[in-house]
Amino acid sequence: MVYFISLILFALLAGIASAIFKIPFWVVITIIVIIAIGRLGYMLYMTYRSKDLMKLERFLDSSMRNPLNQYILTQKDGDVKTQMAAIDTLLARYSSPVVQGTYKASRAMLVKDYRTARAAATTIPNISMKNYSLALIEATIGKKNHSAQYTLAKPWMKSLIEAIVSYREGDLKNYELHKNVSLNQTAGIQYFSNYYFFERIQQYVS
Repeated sequence: MVYFISLILFALLAGIASAIFKIPFWVVITIIVIIAIGRLGYMLYMTYRSKDLMKLERFLDSSMRNPLNQYILTQKDGDVKTQMAAIDTLLARYSSPVVQGTYKASRAMLVKDYRTARAAATTIPNISMKNYSLALIEATIGKKNHSAQYTLAKPWMKSLIEAIVSYREGDLKNYELHKNVSLNQTAGIQYFSNYYFFERIQQYVS
C-alpha cells in the first residue's frame, strides 16, 4: 500500500515537473510504467526465485505489514512465543479456511500439541496443503508409514518429509541428502522458510 501511495505521489510530482519543464507527457508515463514494472518484477523475483538469504530477509523486513511475511521472518530466530504471536496476527487478518487450517496446525505444532494440529489440518479444503500438513505432523512424531501415505504435490515437500523421517531415525547422512535436495527444489520465500526450518530442526522434531 505504501508503495502504491508513493507511486501516485511520484506521478503527481512528475506531472507538475512535466508542465514546468515541458517534458512530453508520454515520457512521464513511460518512466512511471518502467518503475512500476521494475518494482513488481523485483517483488516476484524475491517471492519466487531468489536464494539470497540476506536479501530475502531484507525483503521480508521491508514488508512486515504483511502478516505472512512477518511470521516467516520469525522463523529465522524468533522464539516460540514470538512465532505464535505472529501466527495469531496472521489468523486474525485472514479468514480463508486454507489459512486458518494451515496456520492453526502450525501453531499447535510449535507447542507439540499434535492432536490439535491434526484436527486443524483435516479442515484445510486445499488437498495439496492438507496432505502436506498431515504428512508433516506424522513425520514429526515419527510415524513414518503414516506420513508416506499422503500424496504430496511438490517435489520439495516429499524431500522435506523424507529429511524429517531420516532425522527422527538418526540417519544424518540421509537427512543431509534430503535436506539439500529439498532446498535445491525451492526458491524465494519458501526457500527462506525451509532453510531456517532445517537450521532449527532440533527444536521442532524431537
